[in-house]
Order: sequence, then C-alpha cells, then structure tokens
Amino acid sequence: MNKKGQSLIVFVMMLPLIIFFIAFFIDSSIMLLENNRIKEVVKDNIKISLNNDIKDIHKIEKVIENNKDIKVMVTIHDNELKVEALSMKKNIFGNIFKIKLLENKISYCGNYDSKKIDNC
Repeated sequence: MNKKGQSLIVFVMMLPLIIFFIAFFIDSSIMLLENNRIKEVVKDNIKISLNNDIKDIHKIEKVIENNKDIKVMVTIHDNELKVEALSMKKNIFGNIFKIKLLENKISYCGNYDSKKIDNC
C-alpha cells in the first residue's frame, strides 16, 4: 500500500475538524475580548457615577452607549445603581452554523453610600 496516499486521506478527513476547532477558538476569543471590554466600560462609568454622585439615569445611559454596540438599562433604587449592558457582536465563523451574533450580557450594581461595585 501507498503510505503517502493514506496520510493524505487521513489529513483530508481531519481537515474539517481542524478548521472547526480553529473557528471555535477564534469566536470564543472574540467573545471573551468583547465581554471584558463591556465590563470595563460599565465598571468605569459606575465608578464615575458613584464618585460624582450622578443620579441622572439618562446621562449614565448616554455615556455608556457612546461606546458602540452596547445597549444599556440603568435603574436607581434605594441608593443603589444597577447597570445592565448587552452587546451583540458578529462572529466570523458562526455563519456556517447559522449563528449570526454573539450576545454578551452583564450586570453590575453600585452603592452610592459605600461606593462599592458588585455583580448583580
């Protein structure tokens, strides 16, 4: 038997699996980077709002939404600021599986009295 021919067939059979793992790795990395970006934007804006005692919901939302692709919902209740952010990011290889967007959703709460920020 021809050893080179067998190796070629095995490689061709494994190629879709290799491409799938590379695509999964790239899309997962993009999602993690986007999630970290949103977390930093939201936490920074909560920190600024708490330190400057800003309680205007629309002003806080507008500042966060200036960062593209982020939709925000801000609520203030009992001296606690709650920010929920949602980002929809196009993925590169998800079109193969009919997945067009990756969704990142986070929420943080900040207390005006203690100036502390926590996950909600």
